Formats: sequence, structure tokens, C-alpha cells
Amino acid sequence: MKEVYLNGKMRQLTAEEEKANNEFHQKRQIFCIAGGSIYFADPFTTEDHFEWMSKTMGMDKDEYETTIRGYIMKDRIQFFIGTAHSAIPDILSRISIKDIDTLAKKYAQVFSDEIDTDKSIKICNGVSIGEIGKQWDELETIGHIRCVSYPDIFMYLISA
Repeated sequence: MKEVYLNGKMRQLTAEEEKANNEFHQKRQIFCIAGGSIYFADPFTTEDHFEWMSKTMGMDKDEYETTIRGYIMKDRIQFFIGTAHSAIPDILSRISIKDIDTLAKKYAQVFSDEIDTDKSIKICNGVSIGEIGKQWDELETIGHIRCVSYPDIFMYLISA
């Protein structure tokens, strides 16, 4: 059985939760922002953030609690911090337009078959922890990205 680091504690998943967790994880592209750079895991990995960040970056639990992370999923770019998946305080001063640009381009790369120029992509901060394997509700929406033209030219508009 898989263990996850949630709300400051390691928690053992049931077989049913692990299956649902893996299915959800395979629908998203995880990332973290550390040392001024954005790092991406392999697309659609079943690893959770803690597994990936501790294995590939050598992060311990204390570093993990304070590192901005999130995921890209169809119609959503999600940010959070800590094992409570909290909203990032003063997020607009902690992420840059360059970060949003990098994430928007990664979205276009990973979800190229699903880009809809008639829909916007929500940029969200924090989630309310819910059922394992389900998409958790965002705590706040901080903006939207709208794809203007695809695939010849990828341009986007950002709005609050």
C-alpha cells in the first residue's frame, strides 16, 4: 500500500484510494518552483509531489512544506503550498509572469490535443482537501489564461 504525506502526516492509502489516486495523478502534470526555477516531473506520473521532490531533489519534509508546487490539468493551473495544500500567501508577489508563461507553454505542450480557444484555463491558489482520487476544489481563482490561436501560433491572454 502507498503512503502519502498529507496534513503534516504520513497516511497509508487503502487499495481503493491508491487506485483512484493513481488514476487522478495520471491526468495531470506536476511541478514545483524552487530556487527561482520551475521543475516538472514526467508527464502523467503516478508519483505524488512528495515522492517526486524527495527522490529527485532530495527535499526533506521541512523544505517540502515551504516549496511552492502545483499541477497543470485540463482547464486548470493549480498552485499550493504545504501538506495542507494551502493557498500561497501573497502569491502574486511570489510567482512571476515568466512563471505563468512557462506554465502556459507547458500546458500547450502537454495538453495540445485538448486546447480549446473558446475556453479559458483557470489559475488557482490552494485547494480544499477532499476525497483521495478526486479533483479538490480550489480555494481561490487568481486569474485566467485564454488561448488565442493554436497550433500555428500559441498566444494567450491573462486576466484577473
